[in-house]
Amino acid sequence: MINEAFTILIEFCAQKTFIANTIQLIFLESYSYFEKSLRKTFEVCQTLASIIQLVCYSQVKLYF
Repeated sequence: MINEAFTILIEFCAQKTFIANTIQLIFLESYSYFEKSLRKTFEVCQTLASIIQLVCYSQVKLYF
């Protein structure tokens, strides 16, 4: 039972981390072309991606 819960939690976090990394990658690529106009958007998305990762990893630590 615990192994199943752990597996589900890890898969959830892996998906969220993948999404977060994808967001960062997209905006890093765009950032190089449109540096000034996308600076604020990039910072916001990078912050959101970091929050997603922190929340997932803190949830893993809470359970185990």
